[in-house]
Amino acid sequence: LLRMGLSSQNEWLALQKDYIEHGHRGQGGSGPSSDADAAAAATVAASPWHPRSFYLRVGRVTAGPIGTLAGTLEAIRREVPGADDELADPPVVEELSAVELAGRVPQIGLVPGVEEAIFMPRDGFIMCASAALDALAWAARRAGAVIKEDEQVVGVDLTSRTVTTASGATYRYGRKLLVAAGPWTNQVLESGGLAPLPLVVSNEQTIDFGERDGWNSSTSPDGTGSNPGYSTADGMPLLSWSNAGYKGKAASGQTRYFYCVPTVAVVSEPGAEGRKTVVEHQSSTAGFKIGYHRMGPLMDNDEFRVSPAGRAGVGARHQRPGFSSAQSFEADPLALQATQEFVTHTLPGLDPSKINLLCRCLYQNTPDIQMMLGRHPSACDTKVADDVVVMCGFSGRYGLAGCRCGLLVETWRLLYCIFSFNPFAFASFV
Repeated sequence: LLRMGLSSQNEWLALQKDYIEHGHRGQGGSGPSSDADAAAAATVAASPWHPRSFYLRVGRVTAGPIGTLAGTLEAIRREVPGADDELADPPVVEELSAVELAGRVPQIGLVPGVEEAIFMPRDGFIMCASAALDALAWAARRAGAVIKEDEQVVGVDLTSRTVTTASGATYRYGRKLLVAAGPWTNQVLESGGLAPLPLVVSNEQTIDFGERDGWNSSTSPDGTGSNPGYSTADGMPLLSWSNAGYKGKAASGQTRYFYCVPTVAVVSEPGAEGRKTVVEHQSSTAGFKIGYHRMGPLMDNDEFRVSPAGRAGVGARHQRPGFSSAQSFEADPLALQATQEFVTHTLPGLDPSKINLLCRCLYQNTPDIQMMLGRHPSACDTKVADDVVVMCGFSGRYGLAGCRCGLLVETWRLLYCIFSFNPFAFASFV
């Protein structure tokens, strides 16, 4: 399940759905099945959330220049269950020309004869973050966890097994310390005397655009009615566009990759057996969200620290060379211009000047753009560090969060490793 192929995401979502709705592992599950499944079933049975509170299925379109999607399509047909079934109705995956896509999703305007798309009407999910975080906190507290919010960690003492926060409070931890500090991973590690990892933080940007005036009242390309909008209620799917295939990399090293999330319409669905409804945990978004993937400037300062290995492994490969000493919360002109050009070129119903929301966010970049999972590299040198496990480098891999945590918890609980973390081990970087 930790493989980063398309199938792993679908398998995890199916497994998660099975847990939520039935309280047990599906046919494809692996690992211990008695105590773990019984605990999962008990947690699900007590959960106040409706199954659809956590994600919405919206479909997905992957687009790009003609000839760049062959590898992506081959991987989908090889890895996604049912994708190679030509008789499936509806098909799991379809290869569409620009004209064919416009007939199915008129909100997307590719250039005929120049661009093409892969359409997966049953794939593509939007995670409802507020519901997921509420449920995570609920499940953690139910399992006995104590949550300390808004407490910045300023020091880790591996000898006394304590963590100190900015308020001066000190908390003792048990056998293991899991560092899942995201962009602040190196800062936390160095506070405990541990070497930083080859993790470099970039200052990214996303923009929520509004629809063009008169778009909904305009006649759709097929002449059957008005144009649909850009929300989930209008059937707008997830969209990604790349000049090198889905999350691919161009031979030149300069890859243009945009990911897009439709406006999320508030959905009201009654909860079953007293569970909360979807609408209680889902709010509408500001507009059609677009991110220019991994094009933010790299940062190097006391908060986001860069190791020599990170400078060599990430800094030399990042598409935007150089480092910045300050984090910006203002618009990034380079990313803004590129995103507005993409809107003008590809999304005819959006107004590139109608910016409803602009956000700056932090990405964790590793040398091979994969996550890093496992014991700190110093574990070989000291027994104390052997008790420190680090999870980082997950930017762009949010969908497998629950899976990753679940595997680590089961590994610790059973005191032996039931899954291989080798593809994401630190040894390949240090």
